[in-house]
Amino acid sequence: MRTQKRRILLVGGGHAHAEVLRRFALAPDARTALTLVSPDAAMAYSGMLPGLVAGHYTVEQTHVALAPLCVAAHARLVTDRVVALDLVARTAMLASGRSE
Repeated sequence: MRTQKRRILLVGGGHAHAEVLRRFALAPDARTALTLVSPDAAMAYSGMLPGLVAGHYTVEQTHVALAPLCVAAHARLVTDRVVALDLVARTAMLASGRSE
C-alpha cells in the first residue's frame, strides 16, 4: 500500500513562510509535498526597509530571493496569486487560471 503525500500550500512569501521553508530545509520530510505560491520572486525583509527608504541599502540588499529557499526545502515555487480557495476540493485557484 502506497501512502499519499501530505500537501502543504503556503500562500505568500512572507516571514512566516520563509521560516517554514528554512525548517523543511533543515529537516526534509519525504512524506510532504510543499508548494509556495507568491506573486513575487523575492520577499522584503522588513527590518531593513527603513534603511532602504533612507537610501542606505538597495532593493536587492533588502529582499530575500524565494527560489533558493524553495530549492533547499525541496518545495515548488509558483509565481502567481491565489484568488480563491475551494475548501471542499482542497484546491486553490490562481490568477493564471491554474489550480493548486
